[in-house]
Amino acid sequence: MKCLVCQGLEAALVGRSGTSVADSARPEVIPLLLRNRFRCRKRLAVADEYWARVIYQRVPQEICYVIRRRWISPWIQGRGAAVMNRSVLLRVFVRVCVLLSVPALAAWATAKPFLFPSLGPTAFALAVSNRGGDSCRQILGGHFVGVVAGLLCYHLFATRLTLESIPHAWSLGGLKLVSSGALSVGLTTVMMLLTDTSHSPACAMTLIISLGLVPTFMDGGLIMLAVAVMFLVQLLLPQLRKD
Repeated sequence: MKCLVCQGLEAALVGRSGTSVADSARPEVIPLLLRNRFRCRKRLAVADEYWARVIYQRVPQEICYVIRRRWISPWIQGRGAAVMNRSVLLRVFVRVCVLLSVPALAAWATAKPFLFPSLGPTAFALAVSNRGGDSCRQILGGHFVGVVAGLLCYHLFATRLTLESIPHAWSLGGLKLVSSGALSVGLTTVMMLLTDTSHSPACAMTLIISLGLVPTFMDGGLIMLAVAVMFLVQLLLPQLRKD
């Protein structure tokens, strides 16, 4: 009398091999059933190994290939095309330093705001371009628009206020000052578009004025003088060649 476990194993072997219950009782059929079961396990092991190789090797390789082809390779090629030789980089460095040296010396000698943050982007635009960056109309006109808009907004909304004079958070003076800054940038942008004098550093200039850092009309005149001097220095410098 066979137990239920043995009967269940025999039924499983018979079901997989396609043999009847009577045939499975014959002694010569048992090795055949075991051999078929071993082959099934071997095929399953091979399939598992294949999918493991696909998941752990092929998929990362494909991902790395896509990343390398779509992002890394174009970046390397673009960087190689954009980076100049050392002599040109040295000339750009010297050009920027020379452009800012005259306003810096004037600020040092007079203790006046001849050197201010928005001159940095302007010097960069002038130094890296072979045509001298933006045109005279854009540079001088953009800064002039920024100075006018900054002074107008500051004296209309935030007179005698500065960033250091705000007493506490949510104060009325702070609201006036930040409103002056936001409105000055918006007004500068619109005026530059209307007058065809688009020069992005002018937006930084108008923000400096409208926040009360250089709020007087004398400061505005010195700013325009510094921009004009730097543009004249750019005209006197030799053209930047990229050979």
